[in-house]
Amino acid sequence: MNLADARQKRTEARKQLLEGIDPSQAKKDKAQAAAEKSSNTFEKLAREWHANRLPTWRASTAKDTLRRLELDIFPQIGAKPIVEITHQDMVRTLRKIEDRGVGELAHLLKAVCARVFSYANQLGIENRNPAADMKDVLKPKQAGHFAAITADDLPAFLAAMSSNDARLYKPTRIALRLMLLIFVRTSELTETP
Repeated sequence: MNLADARQKRTEARKQLLEGIDPSQAKKDKAQAAAEKSSNTFEKLAREWHANRLPTWRASTAKDTLRRLELDIFPQIGAKPIVEITHQDMVRTLRKIEDRGVGELAHLLKAVCARVFSYANQLGIENRNPAADMKDVLKPKQAGHFAAITADDLPAFLAAMSSNDARLYKPTRIALRLMLLIFVRTSELTETP
């Protein structure tokens, strides 16, 4: 350190003392804040958020959510401190998923990431939630209709259903025939009151 820098630091320390601030403690607090900032990575906070949500989720949902984060999000931005993740980081990460042809998954993970950023905000970790404002960045979801069988295809479907013992068990076949006869929704037939 040269003499001019040393004098400047001395002047700053005197100014802090006059304001009632201990320069040594201020330096320690600054170092602690920097260490805390770097330890709050996206992956750490996402795992905390996931653990908090476990009681409200089915086991399959919890497992699927964590698996998707581990495969698609953590390799890209997991090691970064959450306050350093930019909007561009999120765009690159989600577009990489979308480019694989799984746009629906990109939308789902965008929502999950937005919840993780919101969780960090609620913990007092200031961030701007770059995943929240991404309405037009991803391709829109394609609305589609469920597959339907035409009247001409019905006899072939019934024949295939009757002969397919390997995949359709007897209760499934009975349920399908009942649905054809009384025109109820699947949930109405399978759920018990």
